[in-house]
Amino acid sequence: MLIGVYAEDSEINQSFVLKMLESYSDELRLVDVVPNGEQLLQKLLDKSYDFALIDFKMPEIHGVELIQKIECSYPNLKLIILSSLDPRPAFSDLRNSLHLYLEKPLDKEKINLIISYLNTGENNGNQET
Repeated sequence: MLIGVYAEDSEINQSFVLKMLESYSDELRLVDVVPNGEQLLQKLLDKSYDFALIDFKMPEIHGVELIQKIECSYPNLKLIILSSLDPRPAFSDLRNSLHLYLEKPLDKEKINLIISYLNTGENNGNQET
C-alpha cells in the first residue's frame, strides 16, 4: 500500500477526496491531511510518504514555490498536483517534469491514473481526462 499526505485548504474538497479514495484503500491511503503548504512541509519533515496530493492554490505557500521546495528536499517524493485550472504552464520551469497534474474534480478515471502513476512513475504525458 502506498502512503500519502494531502494538502488542500477546502474542507469540502478534503472530504470529497477522502470519500472517493475509501474504495481504493488497499492500494493507497492518505494518512495525513493539511490545510496549507507550510503544514505540508512540516509533515514532510516529520514523516516519510510515498506521495503527496497537493492543491495548486492554497493559503501561504503554494504552487510553483511549494513544488520547488519539495523537489529540493524530497526529490524522490511523487507529486500529484490538483487544480481547478490546468496548472502545467506554471510548472514549465521546474526540474522534475514527472509530476502528475490533474484538473479537479477527481473521478474514478483520474484515481486510476494516480494509482498507475504511483506504481509505474509514468504520468501518461499529464493528459487531462
